[in-house]
Amino acid sequence: MKISQQDYDILQHAIFHAGTLSHLTQEDYKTMGLDEAMYRWDLLWHAEPLLPPDFIRDGLFSYMNHIHIDTALRHVVKALRAQQRSSQYART
Repeated sequence: MKISQQDYDILQHAIFHAGTLSHLTQEDYKTMGLDEAMYRWDLLWHAEPLLPPDFIRDGLFSYMNHIHIDTALRHVVKALRAQQRSSQYART
């Protein structure tokens, strides 16, 4: 991935928090006929208020394009889903 480790950590923290606040899951998006990319980018925009000012525009887009960012989002969402599954199993 092209994203720096520091930016990845910031992004992951914000998306994990936004993911716990969102009432829609990736499965909900599939049921509605929306693709996984829409889910990833919606999570990013839901996380934007939790990110440093201009983090996306002046930070990420200053050295990555949308394909690089989407790759980072794929990794973050994969980790988010793993976390959600493990917490779901812990509750049962």
